[in-house]
Amino acid sequence: MKLPVIKLHYVLVYGTLGALMPYLPIYAGQVGLTERQIGWVLGVFGVAVLCTPPVYTLLADRWLANRTLILASYAISTVALLGMLCVDTFTGLFAAHLLFSLGFTSLIPLLDGLTFTVLRTAPEEGTPPVGYQSIRLYGSYGWMLPGFLFAGLWLARGADPQRISVIAIATAAILAAVGFVGAMGLPRRGPVRQPQRSALPTLAALRTLRRPPLAGFLIGLFFTFTPVAMYFVMYPRYLKLLEIDGEFIGLITNLGVVVEIGFFLALRPLLRVMGLRGVMLLGAVCTVTRLLLMAAVPTPFVAIATQVFHGPMIMAMYLLPPMFLDQHAEPAHRNSVQGLYVMFCFGVARIVGAGSCGHIAEAFGSDMTGIVGVFYVGAGLAAITLFWYALNLRGQRIELAGESGAI
Repeated sequence: MKLPVIKLHYVLVYGTLGALMPYLPIYAGQVGLTERQIGWVLGVFGVAVLCTPPVYTLLADRWLANRTLILASYAISTVALLGMLCVDTFTGLFAAHLLFSLGFTSLIPLLDGLTFTVLRTAPEEGTPPVGYQSIRLYGSYGWMLPGFLFAGLWLARGADPQRISVIAIATAAILAAVGFVGAMGLPRRGPVRQPQRSALPTLAALRTLRRPPLAGFLIGLFFTFTPVAMYFVMYPRYLKLLEIDGEFIGLITNLGVVVEIGFFLALRPLLRVMGLRGVMLLGAVCTVTRLLLMAAVPTPFVAIATQVFHGPMIMAMYLLPPMFLDQHAEPAHRNSVQGLYVMFCFGVARIVGAGSCGHIAEAFGSDMTGIVGVFYVGAGLAAITLFWYALNLRGQRIELAGESGAI
C-alpha cells in the first residue's frame, strides 16, 4: 500500500497548487492590487523556498521522519489558505501567501525524498521496480482536477465568474486539509544512521551539487525557472486582457497538462532517442517558442494553442531534474539534495522572475504592452539555457527503473 498512498499525495499536493496558482493573480487583481504588488505577492513564494525546504529536508535526513514534517506542512498550508480568504489588502495577502509558502514549499522535496527512498528500497522488499515518472504522473492528474471541477460542477450551477478565484482558494484549502488527514497513511521512513561526526546532510548535499555535472545542470535550470516564473505570474492576467473569462483559466491550463501527461508516458523512448541533453534542450526550445509566440501574437488562439509546448517544458523542469539529482545523492542526504534544488530553482529563480516581472511590465507600459514586454524578456533568458545545456550536458545519462544501466 506504500505506492498508492504516495500517489494520492502527489494528487493532493499538485491539486492544491493547481487550484491556487492560476487564480491567485486574478484574486489579487480583483481586490485592487497593482501589477507590481501582484508580482511581489507571488514572488514571496520564492522567498519562503530559500528558507523552509533546506531546513525541513535537513530535519528529514538527520532527526525526523518525512511523514511528521509533511503533516506539519499540510497544517500550515491549510491555515494560511483559509486566512487568504479573509484579507483584501496587499499587506494581508502578502502575509497570508508568505505563511502558505513557508508551509507548502517543503512538501514537494519531502514527498520526492520519501518517494525516492521507497523506490530504491523496493527491490529489497520484493517489489517490482517502478519509475519515478510513473509516480510523479499523479501530480499532473492532481493539477488537472481543480480546473475540471470549476468548469464543470460549479459553473454548471451558474457560479459567478467574479467569485471563481475565491472558490479556487477554498478548494486549495480543502485539498490541503485532506492531505493533512491522509498523511498518517504515508510510510514512515526515518533518517539514515550516520557516523557521529558526519557533516550536516545539507553541507554534504551542497558539496555534491557544487561538483560537475550538477553545478552546470542547476545553472541551466535557473535560466529556465526564471522566465517560467514570469509566465505563471502574467499568464492569467494575459488571458483576462484577451477577454477570456476567469472560469476557463483552469480548463485552459489543463490542456497543457494533458500534453504533459503524454510526454511523461513517452519518457523512456524519448530518452533512448534523444538522450538527457536532447530532452532538456527540447524543453528549453519549447519555453523560448511559447513566450515568443505569446509576445508577438497576443490573441486568444495563440494563448491557448501554445499550451502544446507545456509538456516538454514541465518534463525538463519538474520531472528529469529530481531524478538526475537523486542518482548523484547519497542515502544520508537524499532529502537535502532535493531541498537545495527546490531552494535554488523554485526559490532564487522565482524571486528574480516573479519579483521583477511587475517592474518590467511597468517599464514597457500598461496592460497588454507590459505583459508582452515581460514575455520577450523571459524568452531571452530562456534562450541562454539552450547554449548552456548544449555545452554542459554532453554525454550525461540518467537512470530509469527497469533499465539496464543509464539512458
